This record gives sequence, C-alpha cells and structure tokens, in this order.
Amino acid sequence: MAADRLDEGGAARRRLAGWAALLLAALALIAWQLRGADGNGHAEHGDHADAAPQLLVGPPAEDWGGVELLHRGERVRFERDADGRWLRHEARADEAASHAHRADAAAAEAIGQVLATLSRARIERTLPADPTRAAGYGLANPALIVLVQGRDGRALQTLEFGDLAADGLSRYVHLPRTRQVHTVPDYHLRGLLTLLAPASPVGPASAALPAPGRTASGG
Repeated sequence: MAADRLDEGGAARRRLAGWAALLLAALALIAWQLRGADGNGHAEHGDHADAAPQLLVGPPAEDWGGVELLHRGERVRFERDADGRWLRHEARADEAASHAHRADAAAAEAIGQVLATLSRARIERTLPADPTRAAGYGLANPALIVLVQGRDGRALQTLEFGDLAADGLSRYVHLPRTRQVHTVPDYHLRGLLTLLAPASPVGPASAALPAPGRTASGG
C-alpha cells in the first residue's frame, strides 16, 4: 500500500511538472510575440501595420464651404448654397453682392460626389519633397491646384497635383509648406477636371469616379 501511495505521489508530481513546463512554454511564446508589439499590445509588421489610412485632406468634407480649381490660367470656384448644396459660382457683372445662389439639384449631386471622393483620398506613398526633383514629379508647373476653404472662408488646405506616377494609376500631389510628396489614385484628379467643363458635369464626373467599393485598378 505504501508503495502504491508513493507511485501515485510521483505520478502527481510528474503531472504538475508537465503542466508547469507547458505554462512556462506558453509564457515564453507570449513574451516572444510581444517583442514586436507596440504599447497597446498590437503586433507591428512593418511601418504601416495597424495604422489607420492617412487621408490627403485633413478637414472633413462637411467643414468645406468653398473649393477653387486653378488649371491652365483658369480659376473656377465651387461653393455651397444656403441649403449646403454645391454649385459652380458663375460671377455676373450685374449681380448684387447680396445675390443668393441656388444649386441645380443634378449639378449639386455631381459636384458633391467629386468633392466627397476627394475628401476621402487615401495617401498611397510618401516621398521626400526634393526641390531638385520637382520637375520630375510635375510639380514645377502643377497640372491642377486645389484650394479648399472652410465655411467661414478660411483657407483649410492647398493641393498641387503633378504628373502621373510610373504605374500609370497614381498621381503625385504636394501640400505646400510641407517637405513631402504623396501619391494618390489618379481618378481624383480626373474627377476634378470634369468639373471644369462648361457643360453640366453630371455624366463625365460620374464616369470619372470608381464605382462604390472599387479602386482605380478595378479591384
């Protein structure tokens, strides 16, 4: 009987030792995984893991009150009417300063779609803004300059769109007074350019933008 109790005690100790070894192994594995984790316990896989996508334009679209497009010497302004809908500002020599502009429903929808898409533009790559390479990016003479203003008329952001990148899908863009050049999908520029047409932008503007949930490459 004593021998049996000794055998049972030895088996119990061996089981405890086995569980202790498994626990130590699990703790070691957790510690190894946390070596590359940030302070919140999220593992980092490269510089961009777990990072929210960076937007090109900081202020959200609902804060925008006016947008001006400068293209080949032409300056076109878009602003909101009293109801918050977008319209193309057509200045007339005989209009009173207090003239209340009203947006056409179809045009307002098309303009709003293009500008809302721009407000969600995600930065794909970021490069140093080397002044000696400005011409290589097409930024010495930008294809389009976008001036974003708040509802109070205050300047919010300026965007300078340059050349197409080598992949033919991305466009270089620079934010003045910064030392970086970014790339964003080219459809943002193409959508903005459709708004410069004298005719209603409903058809061209809608065609220039990707379908909901799709990217510039169609994926």
